[in-house]
Amino acid sequence: MITSAAPKGLRRFVNQKCRECLYDPAPGNGTWRQQVEACTSNLCALFPVRPRPISHNNSSSIALEISGFDRLARFSDAASAERKVDES
Repeated sequence: MITSAAPKGLRRFVNQKCRECLYDPAPGNGTWRQQVEACTSNLCALFPVRPRPISHNNSSSIALEISGFDRLARFSDAASAERKVDES
């Protein structure tokens, strides 16, 4: 049995930021996920990992999402390390 739990950790924050950035709840605009999936802000650091449906038949979309998270995690680690150096 597969249960659907609320996203945790980094995914939850990415979802929140994308929703905050562009969700328009007006009728006829679609759900927040549909609006985020249609996002065209490819200069945004979260663009590669924005929430979107993952096709179970398309492993390349899963690989893209994983590689996007890897890039985001490396960026976060580097920023954290930089802050520690600045604090020293």
